[in-house]
Amino acid sequence: NMPATNPYTLNAVTAEKLAEKLDGRDSNSLSFPELSELLTHIQKYRLRRPSIVTKYGPVLLRKFESRLGHARASVLREQIFLAALDMHNDGLMEEMDEELAAAFPGGSNRRMRLHAMREEVLYFHNGNRSTEGKANAFYEEMTNENFSNVLARKRQIAMTRDRGD
Repeated sequence: NMPATNPYTLNAVTAEKLAEKLDGRDSNSLSFPELSELLTHIQKYRLRRPSIVTKYGPVLLRKFESRLGHARASVLREQIFLAALDMHNDGLMEEMDEELAAAFPGGSNRRMRLHAMREEVLYFHNGNRSTEGKANAFYEEMTNENFSNVLARKRQIAMTRDRGD
């Protein structure tokens, strides 16, 4: 039994309470401080609340992107992308992937990894072998650029394990 002062329990409960305050309200009535507090809280405490993030993240991004600044908007896009991945929301995941690509036109390892994860999801949900090959190609490129890229290697191992190899 977890004590009531456990920070992980408190942070999860706080996120749920913050979201409850917004539920049922028209998106036009949601304020920057309310949305920002909720999504920052979820990110700060590394909570997995994909339904909350996919519901309120795009609202914050669309209504208040200029107030967020480039760095925070990019982090929010990544947060929404990962939540959409968890929720199997391919449309929102693709939208965030395209926006991240536009924000980082030269690419970055982080964005490449996210894109490869999207290709993985498309393969595992739809059985499309070409997307599995694309994901593997992204991870290969990342490890060729930096042999010690642990994240890319972990994803390659996970894909191999998921295939049953």
